[in-house]
Amino acid sequence: MMTALLAKVKGEPLPDVAQGKYGPEMIECMGTGKTVPEHLRFTGSVRNRHLRQKELLALVHELWVGYSEERSKNLAKKKTNSVTLSSFFLSLLEKRYALPMLISEWAYSVHNACQRYSGDDAHIGLFHTVLDGQIDDSIYFSQLEKFQEFSTLLTEKAKESENALPMEQFMEALQGFFTVKSSAALELLCEAALEQANKGTEEEPLIEVAKLFAEDETGYNSEFIFLLRQQERQEKVEYLSEVENALQSTSSETNLGQLRKALQTVDPEKSESDLEIALGYAFAVQPDKLPEDTTVLQTQQIFERLQTKAIQRSGPPPATT
Repeated sequence: MMTALLAKVKGEPLPDVAQGKYGPEMIECMGTGKTVPEHLRFTGSVRNRHLRQKELLALVHELWVGYSEERSKNLAKKKTNSVTLSSFFLSLLEKRYALPMLISEWAYSVHNACQRYSGDDAHIGLFHTVLDGQIDDSIYFSQLEKFQEFSTLLTEKAKESENALPMEQFMEALQGFFTVKSSAALELLCEAALEQANKGTEEEPLIEVAKLFAEDETGYNSEFIFLLRQQERQEKVEYLSEVENALQSTSSETNLGQLRKALQTVDPEKSESDLEIALGYAFAVQPDKLPEDTTVLQTQQIFERLQTKAIQRSGPPPATT
């Protein structure tokens, strides 16, 4: 404590900052090229504000709330959303700070903080990849919609029992809603729910629904939601890996027909409309504009595109013989 106070009085960086725990003192900007995210298009070097995780989470919450409202307005008016999270963040910084120096400092300080915390925090990791344009914002909003649907389901089931469910009923709801999850993943979710939201006893646990979806002052979701996000990310990686393996091809290229067959093999319960959406993502076209089955693309490009979109398994994997 005394070391920190002395450093502050002398105008020196705090010890943990000086040791690089919160990133470098100065950050080199990426330039103004079109491949650079819009909020990071600056030149030169900028001061790092060394954001802590709680500060970053508060800003992440503010940005998601504001961007969600802006996106909803755009979709209501034009049925398309031309604003990205990156452009929205830049406009927010421009309104808040008049000087380009401050705008660039905050943009790159947030970027640096996201890089530091993304590996351990699925919430920040998802925000960072959407902000930098690595994945489509539909991934965030599809997860949000799914979690809200599950919350509504549990709330309805628990409304006659003081907003809490016996463990057996909670497990049934969990299994019935997340039908593609493995038994191991479901068990982890049950353990998280018990640790976070048990208002009963150890022998007769009661899961308090509201606590599962609670947010603190930063808007940070509960540990239960944190685990769900982690599982969603891992399940998608595993799903796409299975699809790629199902191609059974040594070629660097894949045609639409081969991808269709691989998706149907791995995910036989996927509806025709969802299948066409997935193929449209892979070949960068609308589902009703799919090319011929013989149309070829680089396999790597196909899976890079699918990784950026809200695509998931539709039903349990086929039984192995």
